[in-house]
Amino acid sequence: MMETLEPEIVLVYSKMPDNIEHKYPDTKFVEYLDWTSTVRKEQEDNGRRSE
Repeated sequence: MMETLEPEIVLVYSKMPDNIEHKYPDTKFVEYLDWTSTVRKEQEDNGRRSE
């Protein structure tokens, strides 16, 4: 898909593999935490233990 579309920007809603940016140097990747990770981070920031 990357080779066919040749996107300038890709939005990633999850953990992105470390080597992907090296494979596609002309593409900007914007990484967002998924919902579960966001909730866990908020709980940790508020002093709650994530389960």
